[in-house]
Amino acid sequence: MPANRNRRLSPENIQSNRNAVIGVQSLPDYEPNNPAYTAARLVELVGSMDAARQAEMRAVQQLTIARDVAAAAEWALYEGVLGARAQVIAQYGPDSHAVQVIGLKRKSERKRPARKPAAPTT
Repeated sequence: MPANRNRRLSPENIQSNRNAVIGVQSLPDYEPNNPAYTAARLVELVGSMDAARQAEMRAVQQLTIARDVAAAAEWALYEGVLGARAQVIAQYGPDSHAVQVIGLKRKSERKRPARKPAAPTT
């Protein structure tokens, strides 16, 4: 038995197990001592594995949809805030205190660009 049962099995391993179940079903005189390993029980296990994998796929699809919806909502908020900032600047002016309230710098608080001295030529 593998030491880490949280790790997923490879597709090759799963296909090998499916083939083994088909092989067990084709044995007419297969009657194990342990009822947990009968052909019918193995078919049930394949069915439960398929159902679990389908549920996982549906959950992944729902997660993808939820991520898309969240991203769209984030972008809508971002665009709304950009528009609101532009409206505040248009209504109150670029040097008003309202500009600070929305998280921008007032025009008078911006640092003026300074010329860089020319590099000496040698």
